[in-house]
Amino acid sequence: LIAEDEYEVRNKTGGSFHVDLAKKTCSCSEFQMLAIPCSHAVAAAIKGKVSVESLVLPAYTVGELRSAYAGSVLPVPDTIEVTELASELGGMNLYPPTTRRPPGRPKKQRFFSRGEKIMKRIRRRTLCSRCKGVGHNKATCKEAI
Repeated sequence: LIAEDEYEVRNKTGGSFHVDLAKKTCSCSEFQMLAIPCSHAVAAAIKGKVSVESLVLPAYTVGELRSAYAGSVLPVPDTIEVTELASELGGMNLYPPTTRRPPGRPKKQRFFSRGEKIMKRIRRRTLCSRCKGVGHNKATCKEAI
């Protein structure tokens, strides 16, 4: 706690982040960019006994989502112009692009969010049940019986 609604949060690697819950800011800038509390802001909110849901931008609430889809879409009243346009374009032939797809599996287009990527697991060492040696198993053991 630095001051009223201001906190200094440290992560596991020793980095220090300044969080202001009143202004909804964090020195990592993730809180300001996404308008959703970052991990530092969540830690500060829990320490300060502030509701994490109150720090989220009101545009992300269920009420705002419902109001966005509350209106109705009316059908187009006059379809004569659309049929005229379709008849003009009817004589044109549409062909696929001339490029070919490259061989192999397509690469992922998605970028992982912060904290989403799964870290590599540490490989378990194989232990021989016969000689208790490391790096091989009973089937490949070359020690004398």
